[in-house]
Amino acid sequence: MTAEIEAGFQAQAGRAVGGAEADAGLHVAVGQLAAAIERQVAQQALITRAVHPIAVPAAAIAGNGTIDDPMKFGPRDGYAWDMKRVTAASFTAGTVAVYKNAVADANQLFTFTSAGTWWITGNDMILMPGDRLLFVGAGITGNITISGDAIQVELAWLGAYLL
Repeated sequence: MTAEIEAGFQAQAGRAVGGAEADAGLHVAVGQLAAAIERQVAQQALITRAVHPIAVPAAAIAGNGTIDDPMKFGPRDGYAWDMKRVTAASFTAGTVAVYKNAVADANQLFTFTSAGTWWITGNDMILMPGDRLLFVGAGITGNITISGDAIQVELAWLGAYLL
């Protein structure tokens, strides 16, 4: 929209007229500017609804075991998640392995060797509809509590978000 606004100003600047013609031209230019700003505000509102941060709900398990909850650790249909943070907390010994979609060596993404936070930079972990994260605790002392943060993106906007 900024290019559209700039073009309108350039067109008006190139006109050297006076009187009523200048007033009419200025009125048209201001109207075009107002319309361009309204379109820009409307587009920003669409983007804000389509792309926004979310807190991934916490889940816990006592001791060793698997946390596999697609409703908590994966996007709903029509959305993608750009994961930004995964935290494994509350345990004092053992490991928590993070997998994508299934517990298999090829799907392992990260291993917590102690309680902590995995910060994910850029767009390094995009989860699509049907994808989910799973967490497997081994040798755990205490409980495992998992939480996270993501950017939720409507699929129609994913391409623009990734650019």
